[in-house]
Amino acid sequence: MEIVRTYKSLEVDGSASELSNLLTNNAIATFSDSSDTLAKEELLLNHVFNQSYQPWIEIIAVTELNDSTVELHVLETNKLLSVFNIDTIGYQYTYTVNNSLISQIEMDTIPNSGYDYRTADSLYNLRLTELFDWMSLVYPEKYEQIGELNSESSKLILELAEEKGR
Repeated sequence: MEIVRTYKSLEVDGSASELSNLLTNNAIATFSDSSDTLAKEELLLNHVFNQSYQPWIEIIAVTELNDSTVELHVLETNKLLSVFNIDTIGYQYTYTVNNSLISQIEMDTIPNSGYDYRTADSLYNLRLTELFDWMSLVYPEKYEQIGELNSESSKLILELAEEKGR
């Protein structure tokens, strides 16, 4: 299923409109450790937000589960993870494809006996929370600016994470 590989590569260097063309209008994404569900527009906003972090991915396994379902194991990193001293996080994505478009994405960390990616993912979330707590105390006016998922707020988060890390 080439559409899944194309989608994943566009997450690194593609535009939101290019990603949108690969998703059904009612596409959703879910996360195994959360009840959160993202609709198509939220997925596209997350893409724009994450581009400032200069994402990098390596697809390490592709498994076609059936005619409409593909599972990817992917190593991911970005500049913010690097600032947080986290090397990579391994994710398992399960894509459901209908009529040549992606209709559902399920995300989990890769089960791996040699390295606990769930711990790395949890550490990332902890460091992000610590950064936001620090920002709210030291730069309350800037903290208020990060409420929107856009490239300006992600650049501000990265800038302040680098400052805090010095």
